[in-house]
Amino acid sequence: MDLAKLIMPFLLLLLVVFWVRQVLSLMSMKDEDFPGRYDKPIWAALMIFTLFVGAVLFWWWKPMFLRRKLARKTGAFRGESES
Repeated sequence: MDLAKLIMPFLLLLLVVFWVRQVLSLMSMKDEDFPGRYDKPIWAALMIFTLFVGAVLFWWWKPMFLRRKLARKTGAFRGESES
């Protein structure tokens, strides 16, 4: 059997699992977690209409955004001191 016929279903399954995990991650976040009012629906539409591209973009964007959010909560954002 051809190697590509063995690998392609496995890769497709991995992509589908990745996409589902990112959609579930997006839906589990609160609306207040996003900086803008319409950010969550925009991300959802992007993930639905562009499929894997939207999921990869969300996967790339989320850690940066969460670090900034945590820094704002702790007061360490933009050089603010903790004193």
